[in-house]
Amino acid sequence: MLVNKDTTSLAMARNDNTKLLRIIERHFDPCLEMPGAFINDCPDDRWLKAEEGIPSWRRVLHTVESIDYWFSELDGYYFDDSIKGVSAELDTPCAEVLTKKEITDYFQKIEGKCRRFFTALDDAALLEKSANNERLTILDVILTQIRHVQLNIGYCNEALNAAGVRGVAWRGFGE
Repeated sequence: MLVNKDTTSLAMARNDNTKLLRIIERHFDPCLEMPGAFINDCPDDRWLKAEEGIPSWRRVLHTVESIDYWFSELDGYYFDDSIKGVSAELDTPCAEVLTKKEITDYFQKIEGKCRRFFTALDDAALLEKSANNERLTILDVILTQIRHVQLNIGYCNEALNAAGVRGVAWRGFGE
């Protein structure tokens, strides 16, 4: 169940009913660092370069938008108000290009959204159905986003490595 919809007090949300949630969160947090690290570390010439038809900036946008969508149950969906004229879907043609600053601004909004999302949950909430897909629980959504971020940042790193540029450091709990 949601324990703190207004998210004004992190201390109120953290109690004995959040032991499992804390474990999940400590795996999600380093995963969330990876898109930000890629945005910061990707050389400008590689930011625009299309690997397998998809430029790095577009893959990062796709990754961040996915978190935005799936964590929108408590805090709305920011993409439509934040990003204009660009689709986050990788199979949709796109003539526009977003700068690192534009994607960084959007990513920072989503980082805050993630903090509020986790603050509003307890262990019981992890088993509730997702409002975005009733076949999934909140825990399914979180685990899917971890996998989605790792997959897409892996693609980005592979493109950098193939160009002789070191990819961003992998982040994970206990690694």
